[in-house]
Amino acid sequence: MIEPETGRVKRLLELAKQEFGNISPAEEKLFRGIAKGQTVDYSTGSDVENDPSNALKWTADRVLTAVGIAWLCTDPQASALVTYRGISVKGARVDGPLDLQFAHMPFRFRFENCSFQNEVVLRSVGLQGLYLLNTHTKGINATGAKIENDVFFRNGFRAEGEVNLVGATIGGNVSCIGAQFINVGGVALNAHMLKVEGTFFLRDGFKAQGEVNLVGATIGKTVECDGGQMINPAANALNADRLKVEGGVFLRSGFKAEGEVRLLGARIGGDLDCEGGQMVNPNGKALNADGLKVEGSVFLRKRFNATGKVRFVNAIVGRYFVWREIPTNSDAILDLRSAKVGTLLDEKKSWPGRDKLLLHGFVYDEIGHDAPTDADSRIQWLHLQPAGQFLPQPYEQLASVLRKAGHDEDAREVLIEKNRDRAQRTKWYELVRWWYTLLDITVGYGYRPWRAFGWSLGIICLGWICFCAGYNADLMMRTKEGPSENFPEFSAALYSFETFVPLTKLQIAEYWLPNANLGTPVKIFGARTPKWASPTEGSLLRFYLWFHSTAGLVLTTLWVGGLTGLIKT
Repeated sequence: MIEPETGRVKRLLELAKQEFGNISPAEEKLFRGIAKGQTVDYSTGSDVENDPSNALKWTADRVLTAVGIAWLCTDPQASALVTYRGISVKGARVDGPLDLQFAHMPFRFRFENCSFQNEVVLRSVGLQGLYLLNTHTKGINATGAKIENDVFFRNGFRAEGEVNLVGATIGGNVSCIGAQFINVGGVALNAHMLKVEGTFFLRDGFKAQGEVNLVGATIGKTVECDGGQMINPAANALNADRLKVEGGVFLRSGFKAEGEVRLLGARIGGDLDCEGGQMVNPNGKALNADGLKVEGSVFLRKRFNATGKVRFVNAIVGRYFVWREIPTNSDAILDLRSAKVGTLLDEKKSWPGRDKLLLHGFVYDEIGHDAPTDADSRIQWLHLQPAGQFLPQPYEQLASVLRKAGHDEDAREVLIEKNRDRAQRTKWYELVRWWYTLLDITVGYGYRPWRAFGWSLGIICLGWICFCAGYNADLMMRTKEGPSENFPEFSAALYSFETFVPLTKLQIAEYWLPNANLGTPVKIFGARTPKWASPTEGSLLRFYLWFHSTAGLVLTTLWVGGLTGLIKT
């Protein structure tokens, strides 16, 4: 049977006096109000006086003892007299450590504009809801707590010491909007392995001086840090390794981190949106998302600014990876090694500086429609990689994507540039380097086979001229004896073609050959040229014939090999 309000008040006061003897007017007011289901208000009319920062100046009629509150929550008879509205206090100072460890309280716990002078222990408690609004505390230990509804640390909440939610389970939202967590050099907010059914709000004035730890936490909806600050220089500002979020993670619109933001192995069901966020860790990693898996997109755009490395090594992004509107003076190093994304959407003016782009193993299905797709731009992009080592995969990946998008010519140009860069950056014997250069000039490493055809036509025409001039100068001789009517008539054009193209039989080359003994000597070094260095015109023409035939063999082989794809590299 539920007691009338006056009966509950009388009974609770009797129990309190039995427990404590005399009770202060402030605590009598507390017990009366709680038994009536009211918010017990100790505030005065002045905002300055009601500021929890001034709690040490508050008079005795605003001071409660932690022991009295703990008794109210844990004594079976006393807690039975607390209404469904729970414990709701406004404008009071609580002296002494509040220890509610293992307590089960089937009601809410709400303090507004209050000040706790010592640590609050809520370890393994059971609560319907925890609401600390514009309330100042030391540390809070809520390890393993089970809270059915929401947890609010907001609207001016301030904690000096670690707030520990390790392994806690929360059925609603966790809201830290406008809150301050101060534990310089340590963990300011520890939510390791926390489970939240709703959303985790760390936004709009949230500030942590010390690490925010979300390692292994599970969030049912989203993590929202827009406008929040996490300050822990040269250490972890946000450690969210192995975080699991059903929705998105938002680090945007004024978000600022001084120290490393870690998302190693995290799983995000929506987007990772860092639009307009700032991450500062000059001597280390600004954003470390190695092994991250994002079902949606990653947005690094609209004045997103990172000072330090941005790593997505082995990350998987289901849709877009957006890198746009990055300040031109950004010192960010973008590391996408072994990452996999659906669509790459970037812009030229936001690309990192030279030696600050790491792409080895980076796989993407396509390049966005308004991102650069021309070969010249994308080759510039590839050249932003460190120059000390040649890695072919980024070139081949880019060429594959361009080819699938119908940009065949751009794809070929990228693959040619791959081989040029290989030739420049690889230590080879000089002969190999010359051969590689020849492949570029003649067939574009197999991607421009018609280039060899052009060279062939040019040399055939040159031969035509040379052999025609030699014939007119009587430098061509018959190679066989017999009646003249049995010899084919000499044709410089056909002779040039037959001697250039291997296995071609026009029955001219076998009857005609430059005579090395004919013609006047050519003094290569002027009047003082020795006899051995004065070849005849006929011998020079014969030397040219050897060059002509050798060039024909090489160019024809390269041409055929390029067309069939046998020499593509």
